[in-house]
Amino acid sequence: MQILIWKDGVQYNLSEAEVRQQLADSRLKLSDKASCEGARDRWIPLKEVLEFVASRQSERRNESGSREPQPPPPQKQPSGLDHHAVLGVSRTASRDEIKAAYRLRMQEYHPDKVAHLGADIRALAERKAKEINEAYQTLCP
Repeated sequence: MQILIWKDGVQYNLSEAEVRQQLADSRLKLSDKASCEGARDRWIPLKEVLEFVASRQSERRNESGSREPQPPPPQKQPSGLDHHAVLGVSRTASRDEIKAAYRLRMQEYHPDKVAHLGADIRALAERKAKEINEAYQTLCP
């Protein structure tokens, strides 16, 4: 599967192997913006695109019967999250900074913005939106 990378104002179209090599060579970071088939009009962190690609590949292997079905990897429980990291703010962030970060993150992951995309992307957006909401409600009760 091809992965689109947005870096320094330039879009790159790379294979998963090329992306992993560039990550190993420190040319890319997991926080760089990326997209892939099924999320063409969304730029999300590269880490999440790689997780999406890996889940699609394991689904294909399971469908073809080449391997036994494996249980899905355990999901992080929202209560165990670092709320500051979820919103991308420092631990000393003001209430206004937290509110601005919350709004920015929700613009990226609001489920209504990805309603037209694939089920996997919608599920990812829903999970992220719940994490973002929980973080905001915890930090700004």
